Amino acid sequence: ACNGLADLSRREADIAIRNAPTTQPDLIARKLRDDRAGFYAAPGYLQSQGEPTRATAAGARFVGFANRDILARGLAGLGLGVTWGNFPVTSDSHLVQWELVKQGVGIGVITEAVGDAEPRVRRVLRDVGPITFPMWLVTHREVHTSRRVRAVFDFLAAALSAP
Repeated sequence: ACNGLADLSRREADIAIRNAPTTQPDLIARKLRDDRAGFYAAPGYLQSQGEPTRATAAGARFVGFANRDILARGLAGLGLGVTWGNFPVTSDSHLVQWELVKQGVGIGVITEAVGDAEPRVRRVLRDVGPITFPMWLVTHREVHTSRRVRAVFDFLAAALSAP
């Protein structure tokens, strides 16, 4: 399962959850809310590497996407001094990344709802963030008129709108 964008115009999916509104005129989008993410690490990682701080983050191992530069630039923008070299293990799947974090491979960024609910990790770098990002629900204009797709769209909108 890759986190790449499905092409809704080509019907690769009927509904998508994205972090940006669409610019395609044949798609409609509804902003659900802003979500929050934090940094998490397994106790095993913390025992071997120590508790990371803003000052020591440049020496920490992070787990992220194969395009390490985007996340590295974002984290550097938070004052962490992180480069692509801080991401020795990458995956384009959030599920794989999260499993790697739980296994102690490195520090990961995940939504607070997921991270705070996982007993096998601890929140770290609490003085950085939170990282906020928008959550959008997107569908093709024609498919949106389908009763079945509309029912799922409305259900997802209601379920995901509340924090």
